[in-house]
Amino acid sequence: MTPPALTRGSRHVESMMSASRRDAGVMASGQSVNLAVGEPDLAPPPAVVESLKRAVDAGHTHYVDLAGDEELRAAIAATESANWGRELSPANVQVTAGATAGIAAAILGTTSIGDRVVMPDPTYSLYADVVRLAGGIPVPVECLPNMHLDLAALAPALKGARAFVYCSPVNPTGVVYRREELEGVAGLLDPGTIVIDDGAYSSLVYEPHRYVPAAEIPSLAERTVYCQTFSKKFAMTGFRIGYLVAPEALLPPIAAVHRTFNGSVNAAVQKSALAALAMNTSFADLALRTYQRRIEFVRQAMESIPLLEAVPPEGAFYIFPKILTVHSSAETSRHLARHGVRVRSGGEFGFGGEGHLRISYAASEESLKIGFDRIKAAMELLG
Repeated sequence: MTPPALTRGSRHVESMMSASRRDAGVMASGQSVNLAVGEPDLAPPPAVVESLKRAVDAGHTHYVDLAGDEELRAAIAATESANWGRELSPANVQVTAGATAGIAAAILGTTSIGDRVVMPDPTYSLYADVVRLAGGIPVPVECLPNMHLDLAALAPALKGARAFVYCSPVNPTGVVYRREELEGVAGLLDPGTIVIDDGAYSSLVYEPHRYVPAAEIPSLAERTVYCQTFSKKFAMTGFRIGYLVAPEALLPPIAAVHRTFNGSVNAAVQKSALAALAMNTSFADLALRTYQRRIEFVRQAMESIPLLEAVPPEGAFYIFPKILTVHSSAETSRHLARHGVRVRSGGEFGFGGEGHLRISYAASEESLKIGFDRIKAAMELLG
C-alpha cells in the first residue's frame, strides 16, 4: 500500500525529529548497567507517597483549575518568593505536567516562526527540539573550554534574539553558572529578549558554588520564565509535576499552550506536591549528601581510566569526561554499550559536546561500581 502523502505540518515535525540529537534508545537495559538516565535512584519521601494515597481517598480525582491547584500555587509562590527575595503571587505560577511540559510551553508560547532562540552549547537537547517545533531557529553558542559561558561569543548571537534558554546546574556538564556570568548575559540582551531559566537541578549544588536564578539579577526579573520540577529535588520523576514562574505579562500565552496540550495536571499528584513543599529542605539535603558522597567515588574511578579526563562537577549528578582517543562520542558510547554499560554520547547535547560522554551518578553505589569497572575495561580496549 502506498503511504499517504505527508502534509506540510507532518513534514515539519519529521524534519524536526530527524534533526534531534536525542537518543531514543538509552532506556533499554537488558543486562546493561544504565548510567545514561538522569533519574534519582532514591525513592520519593514516604510523606509524599502517603499524601498521594490520601488525596485519592479524599476524592481528588477530577479536573482542577487549568493553572493548577490554588493551594499548591500559593505554596509555590511563597517558596519562590523566599528563594528570590521578591514578592510573588499565585498569578505568577502555572503548574505543569513535569518540567518537560513546562519548558515546551515556555518555548512554544513565546517563539514564532523565524525567531532566533540562543542557548549555550552543550546543553539539554530538548530546548533545540522544541524551538524547531515552534518554527524558530536554535542558535547554539559554544561554551568556553571549562564549559562556562563565552560572553564574547554570546554578544553577537544575542542581538535580535527572541530568547535565551539555559539550565544551571547544566545538564550535561554539571557546571553552575556564576552570578557575574548571568549579569554579563543581562548586559547583552535586547529589550525584547526573554530568558527561560531551567532550574531543575537547583537543589543539587556543591560547595563552594551557589545557585543563582536569573530572576535574582534585577534587570532580568521582569523578563524571566523560571521552570522547575519536583522530579530531581524530591525524586518524584514518575509523578510528572513541575511549575513555571513568570511575570503576569509573560504567562498568558505560555499557560494557553500548556492547557492546550496537557489540560489540567493530575489533581491527586498536585496534593502530593504540596506535601513535598511542606517538607522544606529535609529530603533535598539528604539527596545532596548522597550525590556528594558519590562524587568522591566517581572521582577516584575516573582517575583509574586514563582515556577519560574530567573535572568534578559543580552541581547536578552528571560527569562529562573528555574522550582521549580518536573515537567519536557516538562510537565510544556504542562501544561501552556493547560492554555492558550505557552512557550518553556527548554529541547529543550539541556540537560542543562532541568528544565527551555524559555519565550519570544518580544510579546506586552498586551500579556505579559495576558500571565504572566495565567502563575501565572497555576503554582499555580502545587504547
